[in-house]
Amino acid sequence: MKYAAAGIVVVAGGAAGAYYATLPGPTPTTTIETTEKKTSLKMAMILEVPENDMGWGEINKMAAEHTVKWFKENRDVDIDLSMSFLIPPPEFDKQGRVYADEEYDLIFYPCDGHGPEVTRVANEFKDNPNIHWHVAATVLDGDIFPKGTPVEEMIIPPNLAVTDYIAFTNTYYLMGMIAGSVTKTNKVGFLGGVEYPSIHRRLRAMQQGVLRVNPTCDVSQYIWVGSWVDVGKGKEIAEAMDEYGCDVIMSYADGPAVGAATYAQEAGPPPYFWEQCFHCRRNSPQSFVMVLSIRQPSCVG
Repeated sequence: MKYAAAGIVVVAGGAAGAYYATLPGPTPTTTIETTEKKTSLKMAMILEVPENDMGWGEINKMAAEHTVKWFKENRDVDIDLSMSFLIPPPEFDKQGRVYADEEYDLIFYPCDGHGPEVTRVANEFKDNPNIHWHVAATVLDGDIFPKGTPVEEMIIPPNLAVTDYIAFTNTYYLMGMIAGSVTKTNKVGFLGGVEYPSIHRRLRAMQQGVLRVNPTCDVSQYIWVGSWVDVGKGKEIAEAMDEYGCDVIMSYADGPAVGAATYAQEAGPPPYFWEQCFHCRRNSPQSFVMVLSIRQPSCVG
């Protein structure tokens, strides 16, 4: 990358030293600058959701700011952080090019379902060793590559790192088992944001968890909003599920989840609400039964 680790710069050595040894006169020695230099890094993050959505946008903003603080305090690394919110997915590659042209070292997309856009723009810059790309994805077909891509063409560029949130899927299965055990009406509803393959897998994991412990439970209320930001639609769907008899609503929906949780708070409980983003619990403390929290060793440093 474009920075000198630990402030050490090798001026001549290796093959260069061997070359100089063939020249007349004394052989120069390898020179090392020992003056400390502060390392710097430019990092960008691109999301399709708002920054203060009590969901995925807010969580990732907090995580990015924490990363900047941690590296400053523990590694004396200055990170120049830029965050772009509410970027329409079809423009993900365009916004990535903007950051690449501005010579950002790392461009991070922490959203599922946008691998095709990110893979496309990463391929454009694969010959530039100074720009690195990172995307969240779980399923090759549809998440990382356009659906229907031949297997032999599923080649991830060398400058693109892919994070697989498979731990989420396992956790949702366990959450579903608990939901199937506590429902009194024997009806559990499922609310999804946008039907990306990885999100579909997580909601199905919830559904299968319910049926594992309660095979007769009605899990037919399985609804996609088609948006990560439509709070009002989420509230309407939660009301319809309540009228149907669902006393537990499970969600992976971000903004619509805030609407659903708000309805559950105003109408009940029940219905009780289960969600993957802990922030929307702030406005609906009485309706929440469980929220996903995965603790793991720090991945920085």
